Amino acid sequence: MPIFFNKVQKVNPLNRTAPKKWYPVLKSTGLVKEKEVAKKGSFRSDRFAFF
Repeated sequence: MPIFFNKVQKVNPLNRTAPKKWYPVLKSTGLVKEKEVAKKGSFRSDRFAFF
């Protein structure tokens, strides 16, 4: 499952004259139901339990 993010420049609130820094901000791709998350988590835990 890929994780998408945008790059955003933010100002230091303590020193507004300092150069802006780049920060990653997560990008939403949609909603996932709780059952779907539980199924994926249980599949992965069962899959690696035998190795």
